[in-house]
Amino acid sequence: MLITLTMRMAGVLLAGSGIIAAMFGPGSPRASADTPQEELQRLSVRYAYTTCVQLTQYPNAQGVDAAVADVMDRNGVSRYDAEQVVAMSVRSRCPQFLPVVQQVVPGAPGPA
Repeated sequence: MLITLTMRMAGVLLAGSGIIAAMFGPGSPRASADTPQEELQRLSVRYAYTTCVQLTQYPNAQGVDAAVADVMDRNGVSRYDAEQVVAMSVRSRCPQFLPVVQQVVPGAPGPA
């Protein structure tokens, strides 16, 4: 009887931990290829200053890649979405870096 009760309790605890794990998930955001355009626009405004400072220090492909990686890491968006955020940021805030962004980001918009 004691063994049966102990085994039941272990089963309940195991099932409970599975439910908790499912509720809270793995803990890190998943990259999404379907980020709404409004969210990308909001992120571009948010990261415009940081992106332009990054490109002022490193006005090359490495600077663009670093800015893209920063947006990806901080927001859990896909690389494509992060590239769009960086391109929109540069277009609106520091267009002098558009040529280098256009070299790295396929389909980046031209000057406004």
